[in-house]
Amino acid sequence: MTRQAELSWQSIRILLCMTLCGAVCAQNTTAPELKLNPDQVDQVHGHLFSVGLIDKIPDRLSKSTGDVDVHYAHVSGLEGGPANQSGYPPYRLKAWACSADLVALVTAGSGTSHLNGDENFLYTDWAMLVRQALKNNATRPIDVGSAIVVTRPGGELNMNGRTVHAIDDNFKDFRSGSQYLLFLTYISQTGAYEPSAERAFVLSGGATGHLTLNSQHAELESKDPATLLKDTRAAVAAIAGWRTCSGGAEEK
Repeated sequence: MTRQAELSWQSIRILLCMTLCGAVCAQNTTAPELKLNPDQVDQVHGHLFSVGLIDKIPDRLSKSTGDVDVHYAHVSGLEGGPANQSGYPPYRLKAWACSADLVALVTAGSGTSHLNGDENFLYTDWAMLVRQALKNNATRPIDVGSAIVVTRPGGELNMNGRTVHAIDDNFKDFRSGSQYLLFLTYISQTGAYEPSAERAFVLSGGATGHLTLNSQHAELESKDPATLLKDTRAAVAAIAGWRTCSGGAEEK
Protein backbone atom coordinates (compact mmCIF):
# COMPACT_ATOMS: atom_id res chain seq x y z
CA MET A 1 0.00 0.00 0.00
CA THR A 2 1.31 3.48 -0.85
CA ARG A 3 1.83 6.08 1.85
CA GLN A 4 -0.99 8.11 0.27
CA ALA A 5 -3.38 5.14 0.44
CA GLU A 6 -2.41 4.43 4.06
CA LEU A 7 -3.06 8.02 5.08
CA SER A 8 -6.35 8.00 3.17
CA TRP A 9 -7.52 4.82 4.93
CA GLN A 10 -6.49 6.14 8.33
CA SER A 11 -8.43 9.31 7.56
CA ILE A 12 -11.69 7.33 7.29
CA ARG A 13 -12.19 7.92 11.03
CA ILE A 14 -11.76 11.65 10.49
CA LEU A 15 -14.11 11.60 7.48
CA LEU A 16 -16.77 9.94 9.57
CA CYS A 17 -16.73 12.94 11.92
CA MET A 18 -16.12 15.73 9.45
CA THR A 19 -17.79 14.95 6.13
CA LEU A 20 -21.36 14.10 7.08
CA CYS A 21 -22.44 17.75 7.32
CA GLY A 22 -21.36 17.79 10.96
CA ALA A 23 -24.11 15.34 11.91
CA VAL A 24 -21.81 12.70 13.37
CA CYS A 25 -19.96 15.07 15.66
CA ALA A 26 -23.13 16.91 16.56
CA GLN A 27 -24.55 13.67 17.91
CA ASN A 28 -21.32 12.81 19.78
CA THR A 29 -20.97 9.72 17.61
CA THR A 30 -17.66 7.90 17.46
CA ALA A 31 -16.39 6.22 14.33
CA PRO A 32 -16.43 2.41 14.22
CA GLU A 33 -13.22 0.72 15.25
CA LEU A 34 -11.79 -1.12 12.27
CA LYS A 35 -10.71 -4.62 13.11
CA LEU A 36 -7.54 -4.71 10.98
CA ASN A 37 -4.68 -2.40 10.10
CA PRO A 38 -4.82 -0.52 6.75
CA ASP A 39 -2.80 -3.12 4.82
CA GLN A 40 -4.98 -5.96 6.10
CA VAL A 41 -8.17 -4.06 5.26
CA ASP A 42 -6.85 -3.43 1.76
CA GLN A 43 -6.13 -7.14 1.35
CA VAL A 44 -9.73 -8.00 2.22
CA HIS A 45 -11.59 -5.22 0.40
CA GLY A 46 -9.29 -5.23 -2.61
CA HIS A 47 -10.15 -8.83 -3.40
CA LEU A 48 -13.92 -8.36 -3.19
CA PHE A 49 -14.00 -6.68 -6.58
CA SER A 50 -12.32 -8.82 -9.24
CA VAL A 51 -13.56 -7.61 -12.62
CA GLY A 52 -11.63 -9.75 -15.10
CA LEU A 53 -10.07 -6.87 -17.04
CA ILE A 54 -6.72 -7.69 -18.67
CA ASP A 55 -4.89 -4.35 -18.50
CA LYS A 56 -3.67 -3.15 -15.12
CA ILE A 57 -4.17 0.50 -14.29
CA PRO A 58 -0.43 1.23 -13.81
CA ASP A 59 0.16 -0.21 -17.31
CA ARG A 60 -2.63 1.93 -18.77
CA LEU A 61 -1.01 5.00 -17.24
CA SER A 62 2.42 4.12 -18.60
CA LYS A 63 1.06 3.72 -22.13
CA SER A 64 -1.04 6.90 -22.27
CA THR A 65 -1.20 10.55 -21.27
CA GLY A 66 -3.84 12.45 -19.37
CA ASP A 67 -6.54 10.97 -17.19
CA VAL A 68 -7.69 7.37 -17.55
CA ASP A 69 -11.27 6.02 -17.57
CA VAL A 70 -11.81 2.33 -16.83
CA HIS A 71 -15.27 0.89 -17.47
CA TYR A 72 -16.75 -2.38 -16.31
CA ALA A 73 -20.36 -3.56 -16.01
CA HIS A 74 -21.11 -6.28 -13.49
CA VAL A 75 -23.77 -8.73 -14.58
CA SER A 76 -26.97 -8.67 -12.55
CA GLY A 77 -27.97 -12.10 -11.37
CA LEU A 78 -31.37 -13.56 -12.08
CA GLU A 79 -33.47 -13.50 -8.94
CA GLY A 80 -35.68 -16.45 -8.20
CA GLY A 81 -38.83 -16.63 -6.15
CA PRO A 82 -42.37 -17.96 -6.25
CA ALA A 83 -44.28 -17.64 -9.49
CA ASN A 84 -46.97 -15.62 -7.73
CA GLN A 85 -45.23 -12.74 -5.94
CA SER A 86 -48.36 -10.74 -5.19
CA GLY A 87 -49.37 -9.73 -1.70
CA TYR A 88 -48.04 -7.38 0.94
CA PRO A 89 -45.35 -6.61 1.84
CA PRO A 90 -43.70 -7.12 -1.58
CA TYR A 91 -42.00 -10.49 -1.85
CA ARG A 92 -38.78 -9.01 -3.25
CA LEU A 93 -38.32 -6.72 -0.26
CA LYS A 94 -38.84 -9.69 2.05
CA ALA A 95 -36.26 -11.75 0.16
CA TRP A 96 -33.70 -8.94 0.19
CA ALA A 97 -34.29 -8.24 3.88
CA CYS A 98 -33.93 -11.94 4.64
CA SER A 99 -30.48 -12.20 3.05
CA ALA A 100 -29.17 -8.84 4.33
CA ASP A 101 -27.20 -8.45 7.54
CA LEU A 102 -28.16 -4.79 7.84
CA VAL A 103 -30.95 -2.81 6.17
CA ALA A 104 -30.38 0.87 6.73
CA LEU A 105 -31.28 4.37 5.63
CA VAL A 106 -27.95 6.20 5.42
CA THR A 107 -26.47 9.52 4.38
CA ALA A 108 -23.30 9.34 2.31
CA GLY A 109 -20.23 11.22 3.50
CA SER A 110 -16.98 10.98 1.53
CA GLY A 111 -15.30 8.06 -0.21
CA THR A 112 -11.65 6.98 -0.28
CA SER A 113 -10.65 5.01 -3.38
CA HIS A 114 -7.98 2.31 -3.75
CA LEU A 115 -6.64 -0.05 -6.40
CA ASN A 116 -8.24 -3.49 -6.19
CA GLY A 117 -6.11 -6.56 -5.65
CA ASP A 118 -5.63 -7.15 -9.39
CA GLU A 119 -4.74 -3.47 -9.95
CA ASN A 120 -7.18 -3.32 -12.89
CA PHE A 121 -10.05 -1.47 -11.19
CA LEU A 122 -10.81 0.67 -8.15
CA TYR A 123 -12.98 0.23 -5.11
CA THR A 124 -14.08 2.93 -2.67
CA ASP A 125 -14.62 2.88 1.09
CA TRP A 126 -17.49 5.24 1.86
CA ALA A 127 -18.25 6.83 5.22
CA MET A 128 -21.99 6.55 5.88
CA LEU A 129 -24.14 7.94 8.69
CA VAL A 130 -26.92 5.58 9.78
CA ARG A 131 -30.25 7.42 9.95
CA GLN A 132 -32.44 4.36 10.49
CA ALA A 133 -31.59 0.70 11.03
CA LEU A 134 -34.64 -1.09 9.67
CA LYS A 135 -33.00 -4.48 10.21
CA ASN A 136 -30.03 -4.40 12.55
CA ASN A 137 -26.87 -6.46 12.49
CA ALA A 138 -27.25 -9.18 15.11
CA THR A 139 -23.49 -9.80 15.16
CA ARG A 140 -22.55 -6.15 15.63
CA PRO A 141 -25.64 -4.00 16.30
CA ILE A 142 -25.59 -0.47 14.91
CA ASP A 143 -26.92 2.55 16.79
CA VAL A 144 -28.90 5.16 14.92
CA GLY A 145 -26.59 8.15 14.44
CA SER A 146 -23.49 5.98 14.29
CA ALA A 147 -21.15 5.70 11.31
CA ILE A 148 -20.29 2.69 9.16
CA VAL A 149 -17.96 2.04 6.24
CA VAL A 150 -19.55 0.79 3.01
CA THR A 151 -17.17 -0.53 0.37
CA ARG A 152 -18.18 -0.74 -3.30
CA PRO A 153 -16.67 -1.04 -6.79
CA GLY A 154 -15.62 2.05 -8.73
CA GLY A 155 -14.16 5.36 -7.70
CA GLU A 156 -11.67 8.08 -8.48
CA LEU A 157 -7.97 8.03 -7.56
CA ASN A 158 -5.10 10.45 -8.19
CA MET A 159 -1.95 8.59 -9.26
CA ASN A 160 1.18 10.63 -9.94
CA GLY A 161 -0.79 13.73 -10.78
CA ARG A 162 -3.27 11.96 -13.07
CA THR A 163 -6.82 10.98 -12.28
CA VAL A 164 -8.10 7.45 -12.73
CA HIS A 165 -11.89 7.06 -13.00
CA ALA A 166 -13.25 3.53 -12.50
CA ILE A 167 -16.91 3.23 -13.47
CA ASP A 168 -19.18 0.25 -12.92
CA ASP A 169 -21.66 0.91 -15.71
CA ASN A 170 -24.37 -1.05 -13.89
CA PHE A 171 -23.92 0.54 -10.45
CA LYS A 172 -24.58 4.28 -10.21
CA ASP A 173 -22.14 6.24 -8.07
CA PHE A 174 -22.84 7.32 -4.51
CA ARG A 175 -23.02 11.09 -4.02
CA SER A 176 -21.91 12.87 -0.84
CA GLY A 177 -24.91 14.17 1.11
CA SER A 178 -27.44 11.90 -0.62
CA GLN A 179 -29.66 9.47 1.27
CA TYR A 180 -29.79 5.78 0.41
CA LEU A 181 -31.75 2.71 1.43
CA LEU A 182 -29.22 -0.13 1.40
CA PHE A 183 -29.53 -3.88 1.95
CA LEU A 184 -26.01 -4.65 3.17
CA THR A 185 -23.75 -7.66 3.67
CA TYR A 186 -21.47 -7.59 6.70
CA ILE A 187 -17.74 -8.08 6.08
CA SER A 188 -16.83 -9.70 9.37
CA GLN A 189 -13.06 -9.53 8.80
CA THR A 190 -13.03 -5.73 8.73
CA GLY A 191 -16.35 -4.59 10.21
CA ALA A 192 -17.37 -2.81 6.99
CA TYR A 193 -20.36 -3.52 4.74
CA GLU A 194 -20.83 -4.34 1.05
CA PRO A 195 -23.85 -3.13 -0.93
CA SER A 196 -25.45 -4.54 -4.07
CA ALA A 197 -26.57 -2.33 -6.96
CA GLU A 198 -29.75 -4.39 -7.29
CA ARG A 199 -30.58 -3.79 -3.62
CA ALA A 200 -29.75 -0.09 -3.31
CA PHE A 201 -31.99 2.95 -3.73
CA VAL A 202 -31.34 6.68 -3.66
CA LEU A 203 -34.08 8.67 -1.92
CA SER A 204 -34.23 12.23 -3.18
CA GLY A 205 -37.08 14.58 -2.40
CA GLY A 206 -40.24 12.73 -3.35
CA ALA A 207 -38.53 10.32 -5.74
CA THR A 208 -36.90 6.90 -5.46
CA GLY A 209 -34.15 5.73 -7.81
CA HIS A 210 -32.63 2.28 -8.22
CA LEU A 211 -28.81 2.30 -8.33
CA THR A 212 -28.67 -0.45 -10.94
CA LEU A 213 -29.21 0.58 -14.54
CA ASN A 214 -30.88 -2.75 -15.34
CA SER A 215 -33.59 -2.76 -12.72
CA GLN A 216 -35.84 -5.81 -12.70
CA HIS A 217 -38.19 -4.17 -10.19
CA ALA A 218 -39.68 -1.01 -11.61
CA GLU A 219 -42.58 -1.39 -9.20
CA LEU A 220 -40.24 -0.61 -6.30
CA GLU A 221 -38.58 2.31 -8.04
CA SER A 222 -41.99 3.88 -8.66
CA LYS A 223 -42.66 4.19 -4.92
CA ASP A 224 -42.07 7.47 -3.12
CA PRO A 225 -39.40 7.31 -0.35
CA ALA A 226 -41.87 7.22 2.55
CA THR A 227 -43.78 4.32 1.01
CA LEU A 228 -40.62 2.36 0.20
CA LEU A 229 -39.40 2.76 3.79
CA LYS A 230 -42.80 1.73 5.16
CA ASP A 231 -42.90 -1.34 2.92
CA THR A 232 -39.34 -2.27 3.88
CA ARG A 233 -40.18 -2.09 7.59
CA ALA A 234 -43.17 -4.33 6.93
CA ALA A 235 -40.94 -6.76 5.02
CA VAL A 236 -38.46 -6.93 7.91
CA ALA A 237 -41.30 -7.63 10.34
CA ALA A 238 -42.74 -10.30 8.04
CA ILE A 239 -39.53 -12.33 7.89
CA ALA A 240 -39.04 -12.43 11.66
CA GLY A 241 -40.06 -16.09 11.71
CA TRP A 242 -38.13 -17.21 8.63
CA ARG A 243 -35.44 -19.65 9.77
CA THR A 244 -33.27 -19.27 6.69
CA CYS A 245 -32.65 -15.52 7.09
CA SER A 246 -29.40 -13.83 8.09
CA GLY A 247 -29.43 -12.82 11.74
CA GLY A 248 -30.87 -9.43 12.52
CA ALA A 249 -33.40 -7.52 14.52
CA GLU A 250 -36.11 -5.26 13.23
CA GLU A 251 -36.06 -1.57 14.06
CA LYS A 252 -37.19 -0.74 17.57
